[in-house]
Amino acid sequence: MSHSRPVPARPKNLFVFHLESTSWQTFNAFPEAFPHLRALMAEARTYRRHYASATSTQMVMAAFLHGNDFEMDGAAGLARPVVNNPSLFNQLAARGYETSFLCASAYPRLPILHLLNTSLPEAWKTNDFATLLQAFEQRTATGPFAIYVWCQLPHIEADLALASHARHLDELFEGSCAATDTLLGAMLEILRRAGALEHTTTLVYGDHGDDHGTHGFKSGLLHAVEPYPALIHTPLVIRDEHLPIGSDGRLVSTVDLAPTCLELLGIEGDWPFPQSGRSLLA
Repeated sequence: MSHSRPVPARPKNLFVFHLESTSWQTFNAFPEAFPHLRALMAEARTYRRHYASATSTQMVMAAFLHGNDFEMDGAAGLARPVVNNPSLFNQLAARGYETSFLCASAYPRLPILHLLNTSLPEAWKTNDFATLLQAFEQRTATGPFAIYVWCQLPHIEADLALASHARHLDELFEGSCAATDTLLGAMLEILRRAGALEHTTTLVYGDHGDDHGTHGFKSGLLHAVEPYPALIHTPLVIRDEHLPIGSDGRLVSTVDLAPTCLELLGIEGDWPFPQSGRSLLA
């Protein structure tokens, strides 16, 4: 499917919402936990065959931000991105965007994502939703803005911080998903009330999932390591006036998302690496 290249009259905004440890399997296991994501899907384009580039959150984020699968291959161990391509958020900052990285963290005092601290703006993190929403509203009050929101709650370590609020494992998983979905809904409502949603490209994606006992390994308690496609078959939903509403069955990789974002924003991207992803508008 091809789409005409958007040429916005004024710069559009970008809102990226990262669904930590959330696959389509997770979505289908706890369908009542995602009412706001379902509502967004009804007015957006849903890519049913999106596969994340890795089962490591940092590797998936590097693939997203730099538009290729080779950013973490610069050393024998898990290394910083080698910058085969400049980061999406650095490209937007160079074009006058106010860029922000907000994190809903169960452990806000701990350092996070130190390997990606040159690929994203400095992380602003909290475990208080009211404070996070206030920061989101402040950072989206003027444009153009590019904001990345990472909700850690479905991660197994963050789940443990919520354990006292759940009676059993399934309730813990479902509760963390519901809290994440509530945060997404609240942020979309902030943009809608401010009249900014229609002028914002909104992208929601998952990095990987967990087994939830489906294949019988360790009672489903392994975190993103089992060799099953379901772990990297993750949600991808993009709301933009230049994308038709509905379901898209094309095979999509995380590396395609940054080129897609820039094209939807009407910006010529800088992707010199030969194995870079391609815009979904192409």
